[in-house]
Amino acid sequence: MEIVRNVLGQGGTPSVDPDEKNALYVLKSIFNDSILNESWKGDPCDLAYPWYGIQCSTKGHIIGIELNDMGLSWKVDVNEFMNFPKLIILSFQNNSLWGNVMNFSFNHKMKIINLSGNKLDGPIPGSPPSLSVLESLQL
Repeated sequence: MEIVRNVLGQGGTPSVDPDEKNALYVLKSIFNDSILNESWKGDPCDLAYPWYGIQCSTKGHIIGIELNDMGLSWKVDVNEFMNFPKLIILSFQNNSLWGNVMNFSFNHKMKIINLSGNKLDGPIPGSPPSLSVLESLQL
């Protein structure tokens, strides 16, 4: 019982992995968006106060990041999402991201990647065929 109390956040939901939470705070500071600044407080997986565009597993991992049509602007680092090993959905459709396409080969669980409507260029790092469960790749 003691272990369960230590991993649960407010509202009885699992606390998010600290590396994943820190990676989200890095994104928050990069974007400096009013919606994210208001919503991204506390624990990302707290059901009582969910973070805008973030989906969590029942074990406290970030499994979805969907921030579409928000006017977000930043130069992408190809390794930006390596701290989200359980990520299944990544969507930044119709924003203003530029730079090289991100590296997805670190995560073989990715099912949906949508980065269309941005200004990304260059080769796709890693190998999309290594993403055996990938259902949709939109660049």
